[in-house]
Amino acid sequence: MNIKPDTYDIRKILNSGPYIVPRFQRPYSWQNEQLSDLYDDILNRITVDNQEEPLYLGAFVFNNENKKSTNKLDIIDGQQRLITISLIFVAIRDVCKIYDFNDLKCGIQSNFIESKDDKNKSYYRVIFHTDEQNAFYFEYFLKIDNDKLVKKGNTQNPEQKNLFEAY
Repeated sequence: MNIKPDTYDIRKILNSGPYIVPRFQRPYSWQNEQLSDLYDDILNRITVDNQEEPLYLGAFVFNNENKKSTNKLDIIDGQQRLITISLIFVAIRDVCKIYDFNDLKCGIQSNFIESKDDKNKSYYRVIFHTDEQNAFYFEYFLKIDNDKLVKKGNTQNPEQKNLFEAY
């Protein structure tokens, strides 16, 4: 395995996907403490800090050995942050929907949540390793016009509960 360090902004990271959370990764487990730290860092950058300096989101490590066969990059390190950042974009998209900012809603969906490959086939930028988790993630978060009421009571496991809490 060849490790190549580099610096990317979040748009470039998301555009380099799609990413898959491999089976060996722990389930999504961020709690209020980790979520608050990330949200506070983002809000401080927007409101207080020098906005010209990039916000350091931590290290991400991806494995591209399967990229040719699966067309996906495995997330080796940073999966909790990448999923949380994706959920932030989902939440912003959903607020845009509430206030009828349809162009912005669609722009967020197409620039940060999903994309198209060279054959114009749509894909989601971050997905899970199991069909069950992907179905849940798609149904409750990724669908752009989800009219289903989002209720924590519909969760089947702790990972799903944590995803709701982060959202």
